[in-house]
Amino acid sequence: NTIRKLLGRAWGREVEVADLAQRLSQERINLLVVGEAGIGKSTALVEAVRQVERARREELGLSHEDGYQHWLTSGAQLISGMPYLGQWEERLELVIEALANREGVLCLGNLLEALLAGGFGPRDGIASFLVPYLEENELRVVAEATPGELSACQRHLPGLMELFQIVRLDSLPRAAALQVLHNVAEGEQRQTKVGFERAVVETIERLFRRFSPYQPFPGRAAAFLRQRFEEAERAREPSLSVAATLEAFVQRTGLPERFLKDELPLTRAEAEGWFREKVIGQDSACAAAAELALTFKAGLCDPERPLGVLLFCGPTGVGKTALARALADSFFGGATRDRDGERLIRLDMSEYGGYQGTERLLGAPGGRPGELVERIRRQPFSVVLLDEIEKADERVVDVLMGVFDEGRLTDRYGRLTTFRSAILVLTSNLGANSGSALGFGESAADSHSDEVERFFRPELFNRIDRVVSFSPLSPEVVRAIAAKELGELRLREGLSRHALGLSWSEAVIELLVAEGFDPRYGARPLQRAIK
Repeated sequence: NTIRKLLGRAWGREVEVADLAQRLSQERINLLVVGEAGIGKSTALVEAVRQVERARREELGLSHEDGYQHWLTSGAQLISGMPYLGQWEERLELVIEALANREGVLCLGNLLEALLAGGFGPRDGIASFLVPYLEENELRVVAEATPGELSACQRHLPGLMELFQIVRLDSLPRAAALQVLHNVAEGEQRQTKVGFERAVVETIERLFRRFSPYQPFPGRAAAFLRQRFEEAERAREPSLSVAATLEAFVQRTGLPERFLKDELPLTRAEAEGWFREKVIGQDSACAAAAELALTFKAGLCDPERPLGVLLFCGPTGVGKTALARALADSFFGGATRDRDGERLIRLDMSEYGGYQGTERLLGAPGGRPGELVERIRRQPFSVVLLDEIEKADERVVDVLMGVFDEGRLTDRYGRLTTFRSAILVLTSNLGANSGSALGFGESAADSHSDEVERFFRPELFNRIDRVVSFSPLSPEVVRAIAAKELGELRLREGLSRHALGLSWSEAVIELLVAEGFDPRYGARPLQRAIK
């Protein structure tokens, strides 16, 4: 009952719900609803179950309790607390017996989860255990899957899929999705007694279309709208405003309001100046970062790819990681820090250089996702820094090229991870040991770019939006960086707590440059010298 109240009505799905209800009314039919994540599979199924159970109670004159037929669970719930061999099998046999006595239907939720739960692989998990019961018509099952998960189930356990009727759900047209959001808002208004500005619905639809175009409508947008009403009710606010909706979207994505509001301008000078304050002495690299920000602001990024795929090349310690962090702050720094932490996901690609590098990236065969997949699923609005990409195994690079090209990563079980709200930054130190790279000037930067182009395959370069060369640091730049580091030292708690100021002479700067700079390591030793 809690699930039914949580999901609400299946607005705009009247035809699909009627078809599902008709199929559920038939005896000995196992049903699999297939559609993209967030498209409304669960909501449509629950609505169909409501109709079937209501009709059955009326037909047989049963009470609500006696007429209950459908039991919702998941693979994880079925094996919960069952660590020993044979325990979950015994539990599942009891469930099957109880459902058989009531002509019940087992609703498994995600079918792939049931395929993987309980064993060491698809052929000894929960779904495999159920096959003989389904074949003998001792059990009926209803489940869901995405198209990718359906393909994986067909590949890993084809005998199971032959026992299901498949019903596909497509995305709603834009006008229908907008009407669904209006219906959801009106329903929440009646339930919570919180009013709403009429422009709130259009604002949410625009934000999700613009910044999450890869997510099917109206699923995530409707969930976001319901959350806004719940928060307004808890805060005892009389009405849901556009301003509060924008602020909630900022906290969700990290996107500052300058990207969300067309009336807030962003000039090239402003964008370049912001990045130059963060990264000193790399004007051409800051210009490339500003160009990406301007393209995103104008809504000209390709919705079928990541927001940007950049390759930073140059010697160590010259600002490549600092610019990646500045990109994260510029694009996704609007949200307050929360459990997701920083919006910079940094991976040392030397850790993905062995034979099992691909498994570490995508996830182990047992189904647990890898670090990159797990973090992007939790927060897709991030900058992904793939540090020293040349050290990764070739098979890892092959997998990543699909991410660079289409912004999508699919594991062996058909589970999709989307990178289309992320910026991908690759770094490379190739050429750092060449003689010219230890000098100052543009010729040293060009040597890095040439070395990178010789090393990587043309297929990789074709998927990179821009190769950004970082110059070795000149003495003037090193002095400016030393002054910047000292300026940041003023803000540290040990000084601010005691209201202590900090000043320095030019001689201090010269001493720090002399002791804390090495052309081989760039500006990183400066921090040690200051400490």
